[in-house]
Amino acid sequence: MAKFSATQLDIFLALILSGIALGYSVSGLPPSIVWACVIWAGVWVCLSHLFFIHDATASCPLIVKLVIWGAATFLILAVSWTPARIQYAKEHAPPPAPVPSPEPDVALRFVDPKHPSLAIDNISDAVARNIKWEVVLWNMEHLDQTDPLPIPTATFDFIKPHDESGFEEIFGSLAASLKPGDKLIGSAVVDCPECVSGKTYMLYIVWGKGGWYSPLPQAPGKLFMPVKPTKRGLLVYFATLNKLAKTVNHIQIGER
Repeated sequence: MAKFSATQLDIFLALILSGIALGYSVSGLPPSIVWACVIWAGVWVCLSHLFFIHDATASCPLIVKLVIWGAATFLILAVSWTPARIQYAKEHAPPPAPVPSPEPDVALRFVDPKHPSLAIDNISDAVARNIKWEVVLWNMEHLDQTDPLPIPTATFDFIKPHDESGFEEIFGSLAASLKPGDKLIGSAVVDCPECVSGKTYMLYIVWGKGGWYSPLPQAPGKLFMPVKPTKRGLLVYFATLNKLAKTVNHIQIGER
């Protein structure tokens, strides 16, 4: 059975370890700078041993060999230390915090002064789905009618990011019962299941002429309603809205 000399064994082990290190680096397995350093250190041990026992260095004094070996070792460490430290920090860095997905956010925009309708604006980077809007108004010319105008609640399937819906009819057939100059007052809301928050608006319309609306951030997504659905309750409600109207920013109902 053939025997390996010490120099052949050193060369053989160095080649095997180098092959393992290079093979691992291209294998697609998760990188490990610790194992890489261990393997390459093994290669350096084999080469160092070969350097000290090889016939080519036999005549060289031991002190000279130690100086050469020490200088080579220092150079290798100096060159590889920073890349190895950076790679170690990269491999052991905490996983990045997950980036939260954007939440949808919608708003109302009222248009057409003479026959108001509304549009829903998606003011976010996310798709808004199952959007619900509701407008609740009272005709201030008919205080005997304590119920709000029969305006149905409506929904909208979805709106893409930074897009808008078509114009949504508010009054429909109810418009025929309104007279020019009728003063309508109340609130409107828009919301969706995944929205950041709903939005509430104060809404004032003089039928056939125009009107204005204003966001009410103090009650996001909730209708601003009378405390009691009675004539007296409506008078208190109208007075409260008139007082509130003096403190909010009026956005005029514009043309389409």
